[in-house]
Formats: sequence, structure tokens, C-alpha cells
Amino acid sequence: MFSGGSPQLYIVQGSQVGALTGDTLEAMFEFGFIELTPGRRSRVRHVRPITDAVNTQTMDMLVSDRQGDDPQTKAGGPLRRSGRIPFRASGRYHRLKWMIDAGSNWSYAHGIEVEYENGDDR
Repeated sequence: MFSGGSPQLYIVQGSQVGALTGDTLEAMFEFGFIELTPGRRSRVRHVRPITDAVNTQTMDMLVSDRQGDDPQTKAGGPLRRSGRIPFRASGRYHRLKWMIDAGSNWSYAHGIEVEYENGDDR
């Protein structure tokens, strides 16, 4: 059970060793608000998740122009062949919520790449 090639998380209690196995549960990664272009609005066009989860994930982006405002939720489109999820989210502050479905076959989620362009001050 300790040979390489099959990474697992083990739990040791007293003299017993056990592995966490079973179906995957839903995973949710929620990032904090970020100002992509300091002092200005930004337009997010795509987000590329760095994971081996395929077609079993969704993303929402919360967007606001001021920190005290109630953010608007913008849903991302379906995962494209390029590995990117399209967005149309414009604002000063952006916060990403990334969900991977329960029961999906995945083993890692390293992070995200955000493609954006500087917005205007309108």
C-alpha cells in the first residue's frame, strides 16, 4: 500500500492505517475579490482552469464596481476545446467561484489563468 504510483491520503490511528476512498464529492473553490487592473475596470474574457476535471465543472464570477456594492453574478459558458471557459464580466472587482461536480473523475486542481483586458473609467 505504500508503493508509488497511486497517490492516496492515509489516516493513522493507533496501530491502524486506513485510506480515504470512495466517490468524489463536489469541490468548490472560492477566491477573494481582486482588482485585476489597479484603479480601473477590467473585462474578463476567459478563465482557464488548470485541472484534469473534464466537462464536469462550472464557474461563476461575482463582479462589482465598488467594494461596498452587492456583486452581480456572471455565469461562465461551457468548457471549450481550448480548455477555456468564456466570460463576459466587466467591473473593477472580480471574484471567482469554481465548482467541480460530485462523482466526477479528477485528481488535481492547481489553479486558474484569467484572460482580461483593461477597461475604461466610464
